[in-house]
Amino acid sequence: MLLLVVRTHFNSQGYTHHGTQLVALCLLAQAITAWWYHRRQRSGLPLPLGSYMVFYTQGMIAISYVASALTKLINSKGLWLWRSKYICVELIKTHRLDYYRELDPTLAADPALATWLLQHPLAGQFMFGAGFVVEALAIVALHSRRWALFTGLAIIALHESVEVVMKLHFVNHEWLALLFLVNPCFWFWWCSQKARGLKMS
Repeated sequence: MLLLVVRTHFNSQGYTHHGTQLVALCLLAQAITAWWYHRRQRSGLPLPLGSYMVFYTQGMIAISYVASALTKLINSKGLWLWRSKYICVELIKTHRLDYYRELDPTLAADPALATWLLQHPLAGQFMFGAGFVVEALAIVALHSRRWALFTGLAIIALHESVEVVMKLHFVNHEWLALLFLVNPCFWFWWCSQKARGLKMS
């Protein structure tokens, strides 16, 4: 609730940013999970609260990306992949807005990457299409730890590429993917157990 209040205040002051939306959704999922767990505790749930919280947080992360993919399809009437080759025009427009805001001579020319994408539309479709596939299939992260690992790494790579291409930073999304999907602590423990020759469950 505190996060929502703070971000709502910032947005009302003109500092619009949606990079913390997923954090708020994950906190909401955890709050609901804790409430549900304590309500059902008398019936003898098989797993500790932490396990449920991690699973439903993973679910919230995955669903948010699937929702993003569905939104793209709905708003474009199913033509998002075909129209993705025109995103380079938006990149040029944003770059020129930066130039007129800053009046920095180094920003006067069109960005090289956007120009390259304009000249190679199929490459642009492939790049943005790959990101779309990552979003659409993010739900497979709930299948197993290995699928969560692969999905988390793909999401991080997606955001890193978006940062390079569009200058949009989603650090919070990357941290959530790292902590709850990639889960390096588990894999460090798994590797250490494997090195000791112990049988893994």
